Amino acid sequence: MRLWFLYVIVGALIFAGGCTMKKEVEPMEWPKTPAFQDEDTRQMLDSTKEVQEGYYLYTSKTGGYTMLWPVDAKLDSYDNKGDTYEKIILSANSMVDNYFYEIRTTFDNSAPESYIDNFLSNLSESLQYTGEYKEIKVNNFSIYFAKKKSLIETSDGRQYTIYHYFSYIRDNQTNQGFEYTYAINCSDDERIKECKINESEQEERALMLMKSISLKKVYIEDE
Repeated sequence: MRLWFLYVIVGALIFAGGCTMKKEVEPMEWPKTPAFQDEDTRQMLDSTKEVQEGYYLYTSKTGGYTMLWPVDAKLDSYDNKGDTYEKIILSANSMVDNYFYEIRTTFDNSAPESYIDNFLSNLSESLQYTGEYKEIKVNNFSIYFAKKKSLIETSDGRQYTIYHYFSYIRDNQTNQGFEYTYAINCSDDERIKECKINESEQEERALMLMKSISLKKVYIEDE
């Protein structure tokens, strides 16, 4: 017999006072945020209410996790393979405040613990990273975290820096794994606002987003 049990690893996402479901709100009353004004993105979100200032809640179509979704970010790409795999790419940009960031997440509910080194190796290869990972323990899961800066030169000779913050998040009790990449950059174009990125603030934000992941399902198979 196969049974599904629900549990919450972290308490970062608690609804205080309930939430307002989308179907209860008229279109003209939808929040004037990039996330809710975009049709594809709006369909991904649980509620019109921010669960934390600047963030909505996203509940995975796999049923396996929830995560924070920035109010200024739109859905770029989505891939789902039932209840075992889901990949999402979302991004946001502002010419006024001069920033662009992208978040890539991949959930895998069939990842044996013995494969951790393989997952980290693949993550490093995708980002051309050669350093080590810092293990951060949060309740019942571990975050293998790293960061890097990449200098990019455009075809017209301008240069800018991309800041990457990335991790492999591992549930210590199940086969659940979660890959999270947060990258941000701004332009040095003199026609727009000066490029300023506070590295420590961005690292703090990236870690907050990673720690907010709530893995919810445990698959148990009885003989």
